[in-house]
Amino acid sequence: MAPAGTTELSSTKRSQIVTLRKEGLTYGQIDARLGVAQLTCCKAFQHYKAHKTFHSLRRSGRPQALTLYNKQIIIRTIRQHCFWSYKKVGMEAGGYTELQLHRVVRKAGYHRWAHQNLERDWVQVFWTDSCTSRGRGGLDAERYVAQVLEGPLLAFYTQMQDQTGKRMLVVEDGAPAHKAKVTEKARQQLGIKQLEHPLSSPDLNPIKPLWFKLKKRVQDTPGAYKSLDSLWEAAKVAWEEMSDEVVRWEMSKMGVRVWEVLKVHGRHIRF
Repeated sequence: MAPAGTTELSSTKRSQIVTLRKEGLTYGQIDARLGVAQLTCCKAFQHYKAHKTFHSLRRSGRPQALTLYNKQIIIRTIRQHCFWSYKKVGMEAGGYTELQLHRVVRKAGYHRWAHQNLERDWVQVFWTDSCTSRGRGGLDAERYVAQVLEGPLLAFYTQMQDQTGKRMLVVEDGAPAHKAKVTEKARQQLGIKQLEHPLSSPDLNPIKPLWFKLKKRVQDTPGAYKSLDSLWEAAKVAWEEMSDEVVRWEMSKMGVRVWEVLKVHGRHIRF
């Protein structure tokens, strides 16, 4: 048994501890199997519950210089979760600071998005939010194409083009189903045009404050969480109560948000 506190646990060892703990083993049983002190096992499991990562958090003081591999991990994580905040992405990628992520993103050229869209007519743009996932019950690329892209998304896309008389652009996040080759091919065949979105920028997605308002109304609905049916009914009522004026108000602020991004040199803004 390794003495507690003498050596920092690897991410692999922490993953094993969490897996065994979730399977119902006691810390004593984990100690016997892995040779890690019970107190250390407990701390590792609590660390995972609090931070959702198997990696050590960054210590206080000056952050370590990022290697090329670190930067690749950061960019890959941002691409997968482009509407997450820098703080959340940093935790997911391994405990990087928001300042480190900001510098990596700027050097990768993503800060130019604000300049490129300064004069954008935002009436031509509509946003989607992630509804896909890997694993059971989620939408893979084929299902996303069949159930979303060729269905309600195309219908709404066509409807908005007819109403506005303008070429519409759609913003999708970095979910795997959105980036798959089959999705890109279907999008081209359907004539759906995309607008690239800056990575890790939930502050530039007007859906986010609308989701916040919707969730708040559902939470304030008595009995909303008693069953799946009651939750669904509460969500429908909350959505129907949200006026078109509220939606248009959030959309109307996009021009101001782009200016704010330029003023803070590509950093996050409040929304």
